[in-house]
Amino acid sequence: MAYEIEDWIDEAMHHLTKDDSNSGFISKIIFRLNRMRTQNRMANQINEVKTRVVEMSHRHKRYKLDASISTSDYTAIDPRLCALYADAEALVGMDGPRDEITKWFMGADQQLMVVSVLGIGGLGKTALANEVYKKIGGQFDCHAFISISQKPDIMCPPQNNHASRVITTTRIEKVAMECCSYRCEFIYKMKPLNEHDSRRLFFNRIFGSENACPERFKGVSTGILQRCGGLPLAIVSVSSLLANPATSVDRQWEYVSNSLSDKFGIMPALDGMRNILHLSYKNLPYHLKTCFLYLGIYPEDYIIRKSDVVRQWITEGFVHKAQVQDAEDVAGSYFNELVNRSMILPTDIDYQNNVVSLFSDAVHQMSLDLTGIRQLFQLRYVKIEANIHVQIQLPAQIQELKLLESIDIEWGSVCIPPDIVHLPHLIHLVIPEGTGLPDGIGNLKSLITLRSFDLGENSLHNIRSIRELTNLKDLNLCYSGKNVVSNMETWIDVLRSSLEKLSNLKYLHLYWPGTCENGLCSLNPPSRHLQRLEMAYWWFSKVPKWIGGLHELHVLKLAVKEVSDDDITLLAQLPSLTNLGLRMRGAPKQKIIIYKKAFPVLRYFKFWCSTPCLVFEASVMSEELRN
Repeated sequence: MAYEIEDWIDEAMHHLTKDDSNSGFISKIIFRLNRMRTQNRMANQINEVKTRVVEMSHRHKRYKLDASISTSDYTAIDPRLCALYADAEALVGMDGPRDEITKWFMGADQQLMVVSVLGIGGLGKTALANEVYKKIGGQFDCHAFISISQKPDIMCPPQNNHASRVITTTRIEKVAMECCSYRCEFIYKMKPLNEHDSRRLFFNRIFGSENACPERFKGVSTGILQRCGGLPLAIVSVSSLLANPATSVDRQWEYVSNSLSDKFGIMPALDGMRNILHLSYKNLPYHLKTCFLYLGIYPEDYIIRKSDVVRQWITEGFVHKAQVQDAEDVAGSYFNELVNRSMILPTDIDYQNNVVSLFSDAVHQMSLDLTGIRQLFQLRYVKIEANIHVQIQLPAQIQELKLLESIDIEWGSVCIPPDIVHLPHLIHLVIPEGTGLPDGIGNLKSLITLRSFDLGENSLHNIRSIRELTNLKDLNLCYSGKNVVSNMETWIDVLRSSLEKLSNLKYLHLYWPGTCENGLCSLNPPSRHLQRLEMAYWWFSKVPKWIGGLHELHVLKLAVKEVSDDDITLLAQLPSLTNLGLRMRGAPKQKIIIYKKAFPVLRYFKFWCSTPCLVFEASVMSEELRN
């Protein structure tokens, strides 16, 4: 009901904000008659919505729905209990993890030790815990294996010297951390089965051994196993269906393969697996459920960029923030929470802990099953993926998309419509290098992201107008070289004065292929909150003093004609710097020494110079960098 009301409001706003000021006399009459009919229809819809809301409220009170949630007489058996009765000989890929955890437990430490097994549903966490329990449980005076509810009420294990050992399983990283008293070395992260173990488990369940599989089934089995994604629960569920002698025919195998390709388990035989995966979804807070469902728009095996999905959540109105909070920070925390709960799996975490995630196949298919609860009517987000040679045609009257908040076109050749400057809600604008913008970009007051603003393709008026975009946090400036910049000195002065007005900037990237002799030596810091500053092709005579005041700076890429010991000392004291790239044009007169305790958190350092000139003291920089 709430989703329907939201969609209806979007549609109503679209009709009510239409303008007839540029129409002729006859067109205005027709327009106003149509508006009267629309307003009459909308009034009827409002009354209908009111009636439905009142009816739902009465029904809610009549049936006492709140009470029924917690007082049901029937409780389903926890599907994870099946792992307690699994045949040890049928388990695949458990020997290594079981022996590793056993080794942790059997040390000489007499203090309480808690190990937490972390991973998404269906990976075999409970089965692994049970294997460890069966192997060493008899060596303890007291031992028990229990399954707790979704809202347990348990006491903290006593801290004593009886060599007590506890193993827990969870999908949520925060729970795992708290169980282990934040000792990360005692968190065992479950991984999907590799291809060999997947085939072994699959064929053992159906034919008794991998070698007994008929040749005609090997081709289709490869596709089935790819859809299972290494999840033991998925493999066992599918193989159990195919193990029935009555179904061991080619047509049945093809049917199973096609069904998996369609909806990953529309058959009753897979209900057990789906129920376990749905535990992860049911455990999510309401605001994360909406964000998770939205991820169903991505294809399988798609690498989800955090910045992309965060902006989409914001533009769709999924992010709820307090007045002093930053929407992107809140949305980023939503994303991180889904990672922590193993709903999306990180494939890469960089030196700033930014995540590029691979969406789990099994959970992806579950989200697709649930996305039918909502339909979006009004366009807020446009992302076009193409290669550099593709011609992209945007709508001529793009200002009609009044709710549009994000345009993302990284590659291709695109002509920006002149009326784009009349999109009042546009927050993110990403366009390819070599693309010019119409004059008037200063009207886009809501812009937070602007990439890539080509200095050679935009007028001096537009460069001056950048100063009016005071909400900018992410600015990428480039020069493609298509047009020669005349009057360079004036051009740089205008650019410098514009940048100095952007007090909210967090990320600033300036790219100039080749060299810029004058550089921006007199540039003052546009924002004390800069976290990323990339100016590796804008030459400074020396490291600017104002960089020493950027205490939140994580990434710095800089080009300097000469580097002195004082410059290195200034950079070495930046408290948050994790990534440093430094270009130097000529060889220094003497060696540059990097002393002990320099760069306290640096993890990546790249230095360009014609001759070796750096000397590192022993124990310099962080342990991570030396490794």
